[in-house]
Amino acid sequence: GGGAGGEGGGSSEAQREEPSGGLTAASLKHVRRQRDALAEDKTRLQAELAALQAKLREQREHVASLEARLREADEREAALRREVEDAKAAENAQKSRAERLEGVCGRLEDALAEREAEAARLRGALEEQRQLTKDVCEAAERRTDRADDSGERTALLERQNEALQSERLG
Repeated sequence: GGGAGGEGGGSSEAQREEPSGGLTAASLKHVRRQRDALAEDKTRLQAELAALQAKLREQREHVASLEARLREADEREAALRREVEDAKAAENAQKSRAERLEGVCGRLEDALAEREAEAARLRGALEEQRQLTKDVCEAAERRTDRADDSGERTALLERQNEALQSERLG
């Protein structure tokens, strides 16, 4: 068993020259440097990832805010469109009403002109009637005056007749 003891229980120098797994001290040092560099890269990348995730959250919040503002703007635009449509409908209704009123006004003006012409004709007829009434009254007055004169004359003639008859008889 002396040979096995010499292989397994060698000096520390022998172990340094022949490391376990077939790696040399230089390659082990190189692997450690790579591990340390990879650990630094991992730490740096984790920090970058955290920063990017924070930025992504901010961007998502910003997008959500922009989407909300866009919805509000769309709603305002729709409301304004409705207001414009309502205003146009009201304007059209006012135009239609104005046109109807202009027609009514024209008919009223025509009717007024007809009434004024009728009133002028009636005033003329009334004046003619007044003149005719005046003429009739004057003629009646003349007849009455003549009748009074005739009555007085008749009475005078009757008195004269009586006087003549009484002279004849008497």
